[in-house]
Amino acid sequence: MLSGSTPSCFEDSRVEVYYEDAFKWFIDRYLTGKGGYEPFDAIIMDALDPQVQKSFVDALYAGGPFLQSLPNALAPDGFLLAQVGEASGIDSPSEEHSLDRNRVKFIQSLVDLGFESVRDYEEGNSGFGHPWQFIVAFKSSKSKAGWFADESQLNLKIRQRALSTVDGKSPFLYFDGTTMSTYKYPSKASEVVFCRRDIMPQACIEGHGFDTARQNLPPSVLEVKQSSVGETTERGLFAKVEIPEQSYVALDKIIPIVQMSPSTVNINHGVENVYNPAKERQVNFYSGAIPRRDIAKGEEMLDNYVGMTVKHVGGWLEHLKSIKKQYKESVVGDSTGSKV
Repeated sequence: MLSGSTPSCFEDSRVEVYYEDAFKWFIDRYLTGKGGYEPFDAIIMDALDPQVQKSFVDALYAGGPFLQSLPNALAPDGFLLAQVGEASGIDSPSEEHSLDRNRVKFIQSLVDLGFESVRDYEEGNSGFGHPWQFIVAFKSSKSKAGWFADESQLNLKIRQRALSTVDGKSPFLYFDGTTMSTYKYPSKASEVVFCRRDIMPQACIEGHGFDTARQNLPPSVLEVKQSSVGETTERGLFAKVEIPEQSYVALDKIIPIVQMSPSTVNINHGVENVYNPAKERQVNFYSGAIPRRDIAKGEEMLDNYVGMTVKHVGGWLEHLKSIKKQYKESVVGDSTGSKV
């Protein structure tokens, strides 16, 4: 049904097929990084199922020469995607002590090779009797951000880049933007099994993204009254008591509406979190509920007031300069104005 398609996809001029040992092919060309071969934007690998206990399977997952060649075989914004066998269930033991231990070795190898982010997802529509797990490893934050593209953006990309069909329909029978959204985050089973490791990762301990040791102040510590920003402003929010830095403020009330897309937030901090299903599932970022410094009693909780303090379009820049000037004049003992 593809417009202008060849009788077989193997006859398409863009297709190159090599009947060779894949391990040797990559090792010979990319292991040293000096071969001068053009890198790939994406490498999609139908890996040997890690649950198979054979020496040649171990050779794939133990971080040997083949895996070491893959970073050199990818462009700076490239990514690697591999199927890694049947997915764990919610009652599965830690993969460190099961037939899935090769999967743990594979993920750790990707982390050690310097991939910026490694994540897993499941696919249950491929015709197997159980969901299958896939690993995707990104060399850069740019390629990772594309993983979180909006459903409508993905559908647009499909329309722009996919070959047209004779009947005008999508050439993909089993894929669209909405389907892709189901791959964005690891499954609950992946998180639970990950947290059964001998050394429990910190993200599994912190109350699923909340620090239970922090004080959570009630909404009654705040009051609404006339803003102090300017004559054209309306009401503002003020502290009725001293609010300590890093305490929660009405967290239980604010979390339903405070969300930040993971495409704009780097939720990986350090090598130990490059692969972390528990952290990847904690996608809400509660910045609006956590003061970054101590707030004094009577102080106004300032936000972006510029939009509500000007009377005409284009006046915001002048007003912003005025606010900066007033603030600079109010800073005592800072002749450089570095706080502005």
